[in-house]
Amino acid sequence: MKLVDIILIKDSIQGNHGALEKLIRRYQHWLYNLVLRMVGDPFEAEDITQEILIKIITKLPTFKGKSEFKTWLYRIACNHVINIKKCSREKKGPVTFSTLWKNIQSTPDFDFADTKIQGVETKLIVDEIKFECMLGMLICLKPVARLAFILGVFFQFEDTVASEMMGITRVNFRKILSRARNELFNFMNDKCSLMKPGNPCQCKRKLKSMLAAGYIDPKKLRFNSDFIKKVRQMIPKKMESFNDVYDSKVIELFRDQPFKNQPDFNKRLAHIINTTTLLKIFSLDKIPARQKQPRK
Repeated sequence: MKLVDIILIKDSIQGNHGALEKLIRRYQHWLYNLVLRMVGDPFEAEDITQEILIKIITKLPTFKGKSEFKTWLYRIACNHVINIKKCSREKKGPVTFSTLWKNIQSTPDFDFADTKIQGVETKLIVDEIKFECMLGMLICLKPVARLAFILGVFFQFEDTVASEMMGITRVNFRKILSRARNELFNFMNDKCSLMKPGNPCQCKRKLKSMLAAGYIDPKKLRFNSDFIKKVRQMIPKKMESFNDVYDSKVIELFRDQPFKNQPDFNKRLAHIINTTTLLKIFSLDKIPARQKQPRK
């Protein structure tokens, strides 16, 4: 386990409010991006990430260091997102690859030659449509398969680690991940022009319809703005080679998605951290008055 985590955890449990804030900041953007891909909506992802952070904070004194801290907190996050009844997209009706394709087909195609829309580069807006659609594809996967794909493809966790996070065996994790990759490949390979230029669905030809329906706002892009880097740039280790794997293009496309910048959850959690219950859990009521954070 990283020394910085050990120090921050110890200091947090002993009542150091600043250490707790630093600990949250170290992992909040990773958790937010995991949740975002599980639910497909940035605002819903914020609320759910906050719920997960509260769980992590309240359970922190029970962390015994038997596993990596990142594995421990991701396990909490995985349990939470798997137990969500339905995300907002799913509540609107059944979400399957079949229904997604019907929705895509019902969206008229138009040629669109403008280079800018309301002062925004057309390419940025087309990319927004691409990211929206690909998140929709993820939602078509069953929650367990969706989570396995996020952990195994986006974050590139080894099967030993990812299976522990999900509370399943390595063999089961690999089977679930393989099925998820197959489902996405089978859908995209026949329909998505990102896979083959001649495929029927082309993001740019959907642009005019999505603008007219108000589904895309050039001034308020939900995904293709305010992001740190691409997912593939946020993973420090060397990517595995997919040169001989048939779904390599699918993997590349999903790793090319934005790694979104998250809101400052410390500000959102400040009033919760200062509640009587958490003050007792972390012995914050024993901190000298000059070190205490003002109560709200």
